[in-house]
Amino acid sequence: GLSGSVLPDSSSAAIAKVLTALQTNRTTYKVGLQGTHLSDAGMQGLAQGLVDNTSIMELDLSGCSLCSPGSSSLSDGLAAFFVSLNKESGLRSLKLCNNSLNVNALAALATA
Repeated sequence: GLSGSVLPDSSSAAIAKVLTALQTNRTTYKVGLQGTHLSDAGMQGLAQGLVDNTSIMELDLSGCSLCSPGSSSLSDGLAAFFVSLNKESGLRSLKLCNNSLNVNALAALATA
């Protein structure tokens, strides 16, 4: 399975494999995507994956460049991700270090 897996590259093919696996694998509880630099579409897919698969309890998105440095806007993908946290997700641990989260991202996370 993907339990404890880390995808070292930022290729869209690797991210697509993880998102596909999240749709079908109900035994994975820990996903590590550190440093993958997720695109807006990747974040939206991940958001849907968390809604569809409630077995994911731990998610590490450290160093994924979720916010552009100096930007105050919140991308659609990141907004969708934070909304997915409000739904009946099984997520209990979320690591977001080294992402340059801006004020809007922090406010959205605080209400998740």
